[in-house]
Amino acid sequence: MGTFTKLAYGVGQLSDGIRASGFGLYLFFYYVQVLGLPPEVVGTAIFVAVMVDAFTDPIAGSISDAWQSKWGRRHPFMYASALPVGVCFYLTFAPPAGLTDTWLFVWLLGSSILMRLSMTIFVVPHYALGAELSSDHSERTSIVSIRYAFFSAGSLLVYGAAAIFFAQTTDGADGRLIATNYPPFAWTGALFMVATILLSAIGTHDRIQYLKPAPTQTRERPGLLRIFTDIWSALKSRNFRFVAIGCLMDALMLGAQLNLMLFVYTFFWEMSSDLMTLSFAAMGVGQLVGSIFLAGPISERFERRSVACFGAAWYILFTIVPITLRLIGWFPENDSSLLPALVIGINFIASLGIIVGYIAQGTMIAEVTDEHELETGLRQEGMFYAALSFIGKAPVGVGSMISGFGMWLIGWPTGDSIRTAADVPPDALFSLGILFGPALAIFGFCAMAAYLKYDLTRTKHQAVLQALHLKEESPA
Repeated sequence: MGTFTKLAYGVGQLSDGIRASGFGLYLFFYYVQVLGLPPEVVGTAIFVAVMVDAFTDPIAGSISDAWQSKWGRRHPFMYASALPVGVCFYLTFAPPAGLTDTWLFVWLLGSSILMRLSMTIFVVPHYALGAELSSDHSERTSIVSIRYAFFSAGSLLVYGAAAIFFAQTTDGADGRLIATNYPPFAWTGALFMVATILLSAIGTHDRIQYLKPAPTQTRERPGLLRIFTDIWSALKSRNFRFVAIGCLMDALMLGAQLNLMLFVYTFFWEMSSDLMTLSFAAMGVGQLVGSIFLAGPISERFERRSVACFGAAWYILFTIVPITLRLIGWFPENDSSLLPALVIGINFIASLGIIVGYIAQGTMIAEVTDEHELETGLRQEGMFYAALSFIGKAPVGVGSMISGFGMWLIGWPTGDSIRTAADVPPDALFSLGILFGPALAIFGFCAMAAYLKYDLTRTKHQAVLQALHLKEESPA
């Protein structure tokens, strides 16, 4: 498989990077701090939307696995998703003016659900397509690395958007707190999402003839029965269960922190819009560097589960420890010129390890798919990657729920009168640090414990591939 095909496949993930970072970084902050909805209400709305995903992701995976068309199992859904994804992303950040709190909640809930449904139609088949493009260990690492490189590029676009759409105004107002700045940001992101989804579908269209069709036994089962049996079949895989638990714990930690990040940078670190932009850009650059230059060599040297554990531990060390040091008085104060440089540098270093761990997760799911095919005779990339898709969205949903009720418990003040750290009680600022740091580290340690239970080593996976190859060559 050539480099062009890999790049064409990977570019589609840029749309998911925009969605994940746009929702994770700005959505919670926008509806709570800018529009004034209570944090527990916003967290609940986003959580409910993700629970809808819990049902639609496996349905989309099962339907895609069994789909029959001249364009194969994956591409029809990729093409169909492009326009709805862009429209729904924009609408989420552009509620009509003058809505009451009740109708604002309804708008957030409805637009979030529609956005997730639209993204599911693309992401689940797109993930599954990546596993189908190659079964080689190194090639799969390369494919997933490129996919995450574009995901990081999408995140970097969102981070860089702060300098354009949320910069401080000439009269000194913080652009992050101005409601009219958000619709243009969303419209620009929507255009990129539509374009990259279509580029990915068109650029990989010529690979359709080489992809496996839906298995006969999958096509013969009734639709609703097939969905439930596919879910049950996937859950019976021991290695899949532990990878899914580990990914979910990682997602809860990262997602809750992403939802709280603007609060931390605005009120805890008291960083300006320009410095915040540099800090977020450092994350995106770190992810790009890690996915391009580190993921391959590290994955070749170590087992998948070790790399996944490394990613979680690295994040805890370089993201949670600094804020904990501040809480105990061992970190520079906000008026120190050293603080911005430390935060920006730490963000870059943290992102290097995080993305390597994420890439390990993606390749572990692909290997579980091979093991599952050998055991059951079913090729169900769509179902397994539906789980990964849901877990990828969990940071925005379940993380918002944790963040929302966490902010409610600490009594965080909301509304347009809260402009600087001076407007926030000191106890609330300290509690925000506890919530963002030590409290969420628990999820990271749980993720590491789950990854250690994954026992599909490189040697075992090679044996699985050999057995599959012999099975394909033997007469029916």
